[in-house]
This record gives sequence, C-alpha cells and structure tokens, in this order.
Amino acid sequence: MSMFNQPNLHNPQPIDILDVTASTNPDVGLTFDATGHLIPQFDIGLTAFGGVVSSTVFVKLDASTDFTVATSTADITQACASASTTLNVGVGAQASFFNLFDASVGETLFNKNFPLLQVGITTSVPLFAPLSE
Repeated sequence: MSMFNQPNLHNPQPIDILDVTASTNPDVGLTFDATGHLIPQFDIGLTAFGGVVSSTVFVKLDASTDFTVATSTADITQACASASTTLNVGVGAQASFFNLFDASVGETLFNKNFPLLQVGITTSVPLFAPLSE
C-alpha cells in the first residue's frame, strides 16, 4: 500500500473549482529612487608606545547624488524626474592615552545641496488607454 492516495479511476470524484476574482485601480504609480555616495577620508596620525598612545586628525568629504523618477496614471498622466547632488566636508580628531581616555570630536565645515534637474510632464491622455472593440 502506498503512502499517497491513489485516484480511483473507476469511481471519479467531483473536482471543486476555485473562483478567483481580480480588480484593478486605474490610478497606478511608479517611483524609482537611486542614491550614490563617494566618501574619501584623509587621515594624519601619530602613534607611540606600541599604539597605547595615539592621535589622529582627519578631513572627510561626502559627495552624494540622488536621482528620482515618479509616474502616476489616472485621468491625468504625470511624470516627474529630479536629480541633485550634496557635498558635505567635515574635520575631526581622535586621541587615546593609555586606555585612560579615548575621545573623538568632529565638525561639519560645509554642507550644501545642489539641484541638478527638475522636470515634470502632465497630460490628459492616459498612458494605458483601454482597447476599443
């Protein structure tokens, strides 16, 4: 005897039919967002006694770019695209002394956002028009 139920071909049983319905919303939207960062850091440091005493000063630059595309399709179709870049420059210092203290400080020197692109399109013709018969 098998562990699985074998169908009885001489006495078939009725099969239940699953009723599935789906609905759609005419207002469909899509958003794409991408961000990239480039973060170089320049360190100058001094270490003594096998690394027990140390101090470091640094300059850090964070350059990022953001790109966004958004669409909406209803009675009025809208598409927008935007891009911007941000520059952030900071300085700081870190020091430790025989495990008695381990301190670090930092300060932002410059932080600015630069818009690169801002485009918007609006039309009264839907992108996905129903097919006529």
